[in-house]
Amino acid sequence: MNCLLFFSFPPNCSRLTCAFLACKVDEFNVSSTQFVGNLRESPLGQEKALEQILEYELLLIQQLNFHLIVHNPYRPFEGILIDLKTRYPLLENPEVLRKTADDFLSRVALTDAYLLFTPSQIALAAILSSASRAGINIESYLSECFMLKENRTFLAKLLEGMKSMKNLIKKYELPRPEEVAALKQKLEKCHSPELSLNTNM
Repeated sequence: MNCLLFFSFPPNCSRLTCAFLACKVDEFNVSSTQFVGNLRESPLGQEKALEQILEYELLLIQQLNFHLIVHNPYRPFEGILIDLKTRYPLLENPEVLRKTADDFLSRVALTDAYLLFTPSQIALAAILSSASRAGINIESYLSECFMLKENRTFLAKLLEGMKSMKNLIKKYELPRPEEVAALKQKLEKCHSPELSLNTNM
């Protein structure tokens, strides 16, 4: 079985299986029933999705050679917040940064940033962006707690990366509904019906 075989199956089923497996890998505990309960489907459609997700899950794991890692900035983000609470007393309540930083992380996920920057860089950019919007200067946190006082070049590079991410967010435009519909039709034509284990979604 070649590595692209899994993606020859119905695209919607592949997408749902990947999302369900990512929840497990990232320790976001949700049962399969709860997972499909969030789909905008009829009860019959949800039942069908559940069967297919469970059927394709092992195949996906095999195709990934059991290498199960989810790369995202959410864990580093939580780590930085904890670090701010413990090592940066100048900021009384780091939790005030959470809402705006979460918004930054949601918007940056729509761009190519995940391909250009590491998860920890994206998480740090979210914190810095949130602090900037709240009028809080935490550059001293970077220079003291990250020990970048002597390494101004790296600090400048870090801040430049944050600006690049902000620019990616500003430039991003949501696709028009007709573009989405056309892409969905193309995607449906990509999979091989004869490879479907059961029925298509």
